[in-house]
Amino acid sequence: MQPNPIIKKPNKDKIYAIFFAAIIISSMFLHLIKFSHGDTTINEFYCDAQYTGQINGHLKYKADVYEIINFYFDITDVVEAFLVLGDGNIILNLTGKGSPFSYNYSMQGFYNVTLNAWNGNNSDSDWLIIEIINEPPQFDIGISLIDYYKGTYNFELDEIGESPTGWIDHNNYTDFYMANIPSEPSLKYGWDRKGGFNDLKLEDKNCWMIEAEYFYNDYIIIIDFYIGNENNAEFLPGLYKLYFSANKSMRLESEETIFEGDYCLGKVINLDDSKLRLVGYYEQDFHDPDPPIIKIDWLKLVRVDKGVEVVYDSEDHGKITKLDYSNSSKSCGIKNSFSQKKYGTIEWWYKTSDIAVGSEFILSRTFGLIQDNKKWLINDTDITDIENKPFNNEWFHIRIDFRDINTISYQGLSPGCFKVIINNISSEEFPMNRYGLGVNEFNIITNSTIYIDAIGYTWQDYNLGDNFIPIYPDHLYTDQELKFNAVNLSDSVYDKIGFWNWSDNTTEKNNFTYMWDFGEGSIINKKAPVHQFENPGIYPVRLTLIDDQGAMSTITREVEVQNRIPTSTMPHYKERDLTYDFKYDLDGKPPNDWKTKGNIQVIKGKDQFFKVVEIDTSEGQMAMMSKNGNFGGIIEFWIYINDINRDQFYFWAEPHYGDPEYVGPVYQYETIRFGLFDGIWKSYYWVNNSPQEPYYGYEAMAELPNPRDSQWIHVQFGLNYQQENWSLCINGNHSNDYKFNLSGQAVDRFGFVFMPNSRIYLDSFSFSNDIEYQSGDNVIGSNKKYYGTWDFNTMPDGFVPLDEALQLRTFGPWIFTSNNYNALAEGCSVKIIPELDGHNKVLELRDKNNSDLVQASLLDFSEPNYGSIEFWLRTTNISQGLIIALGYEIFDSAIWLGNDGTWYYMNGKNKIRISDVPLINNNNWHHIRIDFNCRGPEKYLGLGEDQFYFWVDGNISNSGNPTSFDHDVKNFQWNIWSTVEGGSDYSIFLDAVGVTWDPSYDLGDNLIASEPHYADDEIYFYAKGFDTPSDINSLQYLWDFGDNQTAFGSTVKHIYKKPGKYLIKLFTIDNNGLYDIIEDYIIIENKYPELSIIKKNLGYSTYNFDIDFPGKFPSDLNFEPRDIKSKTKIIEELDGFYNVL
Repeated sequence: MQPNPIIKKPNKDKIYAIFFAAIIISSMFLHLIKFSHGDTTINEFYCDAQYTGQINGHLKYKADVYEIINFYFDITDVVEAFLVLGDGNIILNLTGKGSPFSYNYSMQGFYNVTLNAWNGNNSDSDWLIIEIINEPPQFDIGISLIDYYKGTYNFELDEIGESPTGWIDHNNYTDFYMANIPSEPSLKYGWDRKGGFNDLKLEDKNCWMIEAEYFYNDYIIIIDFYIGNENNAEFLPGLYKLYFSANKSMRLESEETIFEGDYCLGKVINLDDSKLRLVGYYEQDFHDPDPPIIKIDWLKLVRVDKGVEVVYDSEDHGKITKLDYSNSSKSCGIKNSFSQKKYGTIEWWYKTSDIAVGSEFILSRTFGLIQDNKKWLINDTDITDIENKPFNNEWFHIRIDFRDINTISYQGLSPGCFKVIINNISSEEFPMNRYGLGVNEFNIITNSTIYIDAIGYTWQDYNLGDNFIPIYPDHLYTDQELKFNAVNLSDSVYDKIGFWNWSDNTTEKNNFTYMWDFGEGSIINKKAPVHQFENPGIYPVRLTLIDDQGAMSTITREVEVQNRIPTSTMPHYKERDLTYDFKYDLDGKPPNDWKTKGNIQVIKGKDQFFKVVEIDTSEGQMAMMSKNGNFGGIIEFWIYINDINRDQFYFWAEPHYGDPEYVGPVYQYETIRFGLFDGIWKSYYWVNNSPQEPYYGYEAMAELPNPRDSQWIHVQFGLNYQQENWSLCINGNHSNDYKFNLSGQAVDRFGFVFMPNSRIYLDSFSFSNDIEYQSGDNVIGSNKKYYGTWDFNTMPDGFVPLDEALQLRTFGPWIFTSNNYNALAEGCSVKIIPELDGHNKVLELRDKNNSDLVQASLLDFSEPNYGSIEFWLRTTNISQGLIIALGYEIFDSAIWLGNDGTWYYMNGKNKIRISDVPLINNNNWHHIRIDFNCRGPEKYLGLGEDQFYFWVDGNISNSGNPTSFDHDVKNFQWNIWSTVEGGSDYSIFLDAVGVTWDPSYDLGDNLIASEPHYADDEIYFYAKGFDTPSDINSLQYLWDFGDNQTAFGSTVKHIYKKPGKYLIKLFTIDNNGLYDIIEDYIIIENKYPELSIIKKNLGYSTYNFDIDFPGKFPSDLNFEPRDIKSKTKIIEELDGFYNVL
């Protein structure tokens, strides 16, 4: 066995002693050695560093700082050999031909490495020259915005390597800490010890104080334990990083020694068993008879590959969550719970490393989406489309819309159904769960390696689509916070791992000194600083990096920072008849008809609201406003909160007692109150600790979302006297029901109390018992409609009237018939319904006759030869089919919807499928467009004669190639929408039919819902500007309304005198002279006269048939003649008499 080489620093006294001893020994035994050895010779001496040549016959090498160099040598007949390394270190006890010796140099420079050998006869030496260099780091400067993809959970504030905040992970590859130590009397805890052993973490200031036990003249500590964690997670064999610190050396053992020492920082070890042993042996110190006390500061094992952790995506998603189990027999995942939601959307980004291995996205443990076996699946149904086919390592945007059985409408879904949209490709509807109830949990489970980002909930401070568009710094502006970092960083692989930066919670080496100069006169010594430029200009951003050996590199990048060009949006809405909108109140005065106390006044406007009430209690005084009057039903208002941590108020309602002039609430018990306190919605509730001590307090309404700063909030307060409960609806989010006890009295006083140090705004206060107000009228844009050449907006609700001359149902150019243009068959009807899933005033064709059909024929006498017709279409049952006729030739030139949801067209008598258009779904609105050319003088949109394009929801047929008829197609004098014969008990709906030969209609006008406006309406226009913060308050707005009228201001009112289509222009100008122009059209319609039908009341009679239905036999008559029922029926009207036999 060869002796280990010993490295020692030179000591002059020891060196002299060695030489003198060598001389004496050599002179005494010279005659013996001389006859036993030959001459010593160094046959070979070299190293494995980079060879660069020779100097005077000696080899020359080059290596990097801390690069491991192996020295090789071969010496004949040697007694002693040693190596002088040139940096003050000497290697002794070298043998003639042993294992290579390894060494590394910590500083750059030239080193002469000398090998010396001797045996008594002679000595020999050889030397090498080694150049130690330090390569400077190479890098570039990277710039990014702070935000990546928006989401309710986008993980940007989470720590790298930790589980995502707000989510529970399960079956995680977790970190483990020392746990389950036997509670022996000799085990003592430090003064700051907290909790059980499974709470011990590296970051804690906890420690263990352990007294060693006397054992055969020594002291010993032996602790057998199992590793565990606070979640009792399953131990998984694999690689871990060990972190250990103690005041004395200890040994950590499994089946063999894992580590020995008093300090370990991230050593990678392989663990196969969770049972470990910690051992310490200490010699007895006779000067200190007390047993040693061992202080263990930490013992932590960090899984190298975790199951659930936040990681960094270097491409474009920032921080993301990684789920990795890589075990097909098990899975890991994350779960998030929330209060029950009746409807809404969850959307997120998803990437997988293996599309063949399953991942599940489950809502409330009952329904959702599965990605498995290279497919997207719902309830074992393959919903994969060519446009969203899954691929490995590619991001997919996934969205799930859901609606429970109790919600009126959401995203066109049927009650109790959901649908999945992947990369904008929608599935059909599927049932949610057995009971069709809402959602309160979202689970993501996988047994593969997947990545998740930007999970958005539409009910939680998130707007649909917020996470779909990433933010890239194509241009840099003065209002942006920019993150700077070193990218493409490379340095010598031999540089030592420097100081461990716990604050970054990262396992990456941090051995560089960073010096950032942003060209504004300051130096920042941070790895990835965030900086915001105050003024526009070109700045030389300079980064200097110095590694731990002093190698330095500097790079400069010019950064152009611009002053943002102002932009604006210009929503508009017409004046509504609200109960209190303060528009006629004087600026600077309290609102009329309200009792007020404190600093409350009407101001000109705020944001999109014209004339609002401002409540300012910043001086430290409370303010109150109240109103007397009978009340029942719903109160609605808008309230603006500047700072959720500062602004506080409560609303109250109670019976009217006492002083009628008192402003605030009177009673403590017989009252209803809710409000905003510390950024949380709270209700006022009764508490009874004992019969003698009843009292009231505020309780959080956890089911409601917390508001944000600088936000208008829509509040609905509903009161139900019968059930003695009340509830809230905040921005569409419904609260639970809360009980009240008013001792049988009615509410006829209500008001607000605004707490000190608040600044709040109030507007559009309305009551449902106001006969001129309907609930929801104060929601801007609530009365939107889709504009078309024929949009049914002027038609009265209800069944389409009967034309007595034609004996057909008609209005305007529309005629409604059954087959062969006869009157509607029994069980069939046509009517206008006021609203359906966001579409106001729509036409319903109802078919309850399985032997006939219902068709709507549009007589258009302009007879266009070419053009486009587009409309919104909906059906309750796609399996029943429907027909859209190009002209009146249903069986020669019509488009049919098949009972499988696919589209066909009739080419003569042949039924041919239309390719490349998506399926439609039950109870969803779909936008249909047909471009056609019958006999146009020239090509229209690339169409020749008797050709057409067919569009469904923006998808064009036949890959954009024309579809042809083999025969002449008639002009568009007739347009027909029809149910099919043989269908039964279903409806089709039609809205916003627009045609390009209408001079006031442009293609696409019916795609966006807008509020109907009429001549002489008061229309408010609101400019919301966006600019750098320093310029936002200086923005000026100029309006051009397209009717030779202009106006200045952010909120303006305008009246159009004539119907028509007007182009509005808004000029937004900042104080730097930069400006922006946006344009939009507004359609002003003509008001139709309001008609009412007055029925004659001829007084009471025994049989007046008023309760009977037209077309039916009278209900109260029992005639016996043989054939009378086939010839006797009720007709609707005859010469002013209604319901005539």
